Amino acid sequence: MLLASTQPQRAVTWLCAAEALRELIATPIPPFARADYERTQMTLRIAVSDDEFSVARDEGRAMILQQDSGHALEQAIEYALKEGHEPTS
Repeated sequence: MLLASTQPQRAVTWLCAAEALRELIATPIPPFARADYERTQMTLRIAVSDDEFSVARDEGRAMILQQDSGHALEQAIEYALKEGHEPTS
């Protein structure tokens, strides 16, 4: 949430990268995390303009879909662990 308040465009990028990754590996947001996800998304939509959100969203999704998706996945995992999110099975 700190990133959302200090660097909202970057937070949108990471949020949408995670969303694209979840779609790619067919893993939905766990029910216990849904409320936090929706709250964060709402906060970010208020913090940035529609155009800024669209650009950041496209950048985040491209991180996962780019040719070097292994690097993007590595970055996403590193960020999630740094934010205190543990991988789930």
